[in-house]
Amino acid sequence: KAAAEKAAAEKAAAEKAAGAKAATGSTGGFDWQADILRRLEAAPGGKLDAKRLRKAAVSGAAAALGSSDKEDLRKAYRRSLKGLRHRVSVFDDPATGAEAVELKR
Repeated sequence: KAAAEKAAAEKAAAEKAAGAKAATGSTGGFDWQADILRRLEAAPGGKLDAKRLRKAAVSGAAAALGSSDKEDLRKAYRRSLKGLRHRVSVFDDPATGAEAVELKR
């Protein structure tokens, strides 16, 4: 009986932690900024279409974290991109008419 109570308590603690993680939008051990910078450094000219970069980063995070909540991952991506303002610029690319992200030189 004690083992069953302990298992139930552990399950409740895990559910509470998962709920707290979802509420804060935390994405655990995935390093968004490093991932974004790595993708931009690998891109020709250090520039990528913003939508393409977001989709690639969110897919990579989902695979690394085993998460399927893409909305939380998109929010985390946007927060990380804002944190990289000193390293990247987001602008409307006149060549494509779409938003692009580029490494600052």
